[in-house]
Amino acid sequence: MSTLRKSAVVAWAALGCLASPLNGAGIELTYVYEFLCMGTNCPVGSVVASNGLPGRFLVPTASSRAFYSVPPYFSDATMSYSMTSFVSSAEIKVEGMNAVDASFAARKDPEGIDEANGYSRCDLVYSFAVTNPVQYELTATVDAQPCFYFATDDLFVHLWPSVYLDFTSPTNRTVVWVGTDIGSAACLESASQIQLRGILPVGQSTLSMVSEALALLDCLDQCSYAAPRSVCHYNLSFRAWDILEAPVVHFVRQGDELALSWPVSATNFVLESTATLGTSAGWLAVTNIPVIVGDRFQVISGTTNSSTFYRLRHVF
Repeated sequence: MSTLRKSAVVAWAALGCLASPLNGAGIELTYVYEFLCMGTNCPVGSVVASNGLPGRFLVPTASSRAFYSVPPYFSDATMSYSMTSFVSSAEIKVEGMNAVDASFAARKDPEGIDEANGYSRCDLVYSFAVTNPVQYELTATVDAQPCFYFATDDLFVHLWPSVYLDFTSPTNRTVVWVGTDIGSAACLESASQIQLRGILPVGQSTLSMVSEALALLDCLDQCSYAAPRSVCHYNLSFRAWDILEAPVVHFVRQGDELALSWPVSATNFVLESTATLGTSAGWLAVTNIPVIVGDRFQVISGTTNSSTFYRLRHVF
């Protein structure tokens, strides 16, 4: 079985160590590494461009074609990738794809082995230093398909698309992996969506991802085959901010009604109520729309003979 001979076309390099707070004094983005590359079984040419201001990087789709044999008897592979990355003092947003097309048109030499190989890969690493606990939100959609393996006496076809995502903090680790177990025919689910929210503790946290699409076609005799497209998609979003202090709800009885109020600066809070506390509590949003009275939000609620408890819940 042949191996992939990487005549890699490097299209993206590392950005060194940075020092940029993520929307607060408690967290600092200390390291960014973004790397894209392609390779085939033949030397290839590629047109790759990037532009944008510092902190914003754009890489359009790029393709390369390799002819391993001589036309009209040839095999070929076409690789492509695209990525848009936005890194600022408030957030990180990255989306892109890796893809490979590979096919045989015919055999040139019945005594030899023909092959068509393609490889497209993206590596991302973002590290954070947290000096005071902060709130964070990470959302990600990753997709890798199709997982495919086909073999006859004369033809071997392997499609190995995969996306690996790892978010590690001093107290927790989340790993998402979709696509193929490289080197085997084992396929996992083709797509996954995650949303993480919580508190990042003091220490080092790292968000990393590897997306790669690989196609290997080997022909021992007369072959004609077009493999399905091996493709990966990814979309990442991360943001962090200082922990907010919950505002205090004030209330004043006005006849048979209750006026509840809180500061207008608390724009990301929703008023909720429940008839009981503890494990049986069923908190529901108060449907009355808050109005601004002076420097406070205010909600007027009717009173009943039963107890009612209120709280403000922070929403992202």
